[in-house]
Amino acid sequence: FADTEVRKLDPNGHIRYILSRDSTRYKKWTYCRVLTQLDRDLSEVIYLSVHALETCLQEDNAYPIRGGNFEEGDRTLLDAIPILK
Repeated sequence: FADTEVRKLDPNGHIRYILSRDSTRYKKWTYCRVLTQLDRDLSEVIYLSVHALETCLQEDNAYPIRGGNFEEGDRTLLDAIPILK
């Protein structure tokens, strides 16, 4: 699901990596993102999600966004641009 939606939002391929279920660890009844599995400098990694703080084991890299419908006029990801710069 995530791959399809991200490709719609980013048809030019600026987003390099999409974390799916294989990048998670099951902990406290939920799947948590494990960014260390990316084998990258975590100062260069950000995790955007509605549940970012609850589902990311590296909280310094988690940036919560409000839920969006990702239809025309939705600004959810545009509002996150300042943190991405």
